[in-house]
Amino acid sequence: MSDENKNQDNQFIHNRIRDLKRRIEITRDIRFKAANGLSKRNTTSMYIISTLSLYVIGIALIPTIFRLETYQNAIISALSIVLSIFIIFTSIIEGTKDHRYLSRVFHECASKLVTLNIEIRDINTDISEDRLCELTNKYNFIIEDCKENHDDVYYYKIISERPDLFPKEYNRGLIGNKITYLKYLSLAFVYEYRWMFFQISSIIASSIIIYIYIIRVAEFI
Repeated sequence: MSDENKNQDNQFIHNRIRDLKRRIEITRDIRFKAANGLSKRNTTSMYIISTLSLYVIGIALIPTIFRLETYQNAIISALSIVLSIFIIFTSIIEGTKDHRYLSRVFHECASKLVTLNIEIRDINTDISEDRLCELTNKYNFIIEDCKENHDDVYYYKIISERPDLFPKEYNRGLIGNKITYLKYLSLAFVYEYRWMFFQISSIIASSIIIYIYIIRVAEFI
């Protein structure tokens, strides 16, 4: 084999190894992000349900503090019903997703990828075709063994945090790269917190309504 052909083969193997390392690192980081994010979401959802429940209790106590008109009592009842509905739906939706289980699954998958990444980290071009196929199959097996898939939000987070792993997205110059970074950072933020939009909005809207129609105009008992 000529030196030129040998160099071409080495370059081909090098590109395949580099691509495999990149895929392992991306998937590993995304799965760790997913595990951490779902664990936080599980805790946050419990806090939101607790906050809504306490808010309903607080609304129920308003008639014991203020002298209310008939329409104000109707507002209190309506708000209590709406917030109670949010509590029920949030509990059902969050309960059926079992975030703690998904967090554990993604963490186990990421841990396996860490082991594989250590195994392949120091390999350059001194590797046989069979060995490279074996490592690729290991990666595919780990991915297929994880039956769950992560949300896009964690992919967007890694793009914004690890530009070195996404050269195609960050090849637009200084300003273009900043725009790309802000784009995926914004997408990650919106996708991560959109699930609590209605719950937080209901608390804010209820507070405004209570202040305008009750606290501002009603008299203390």
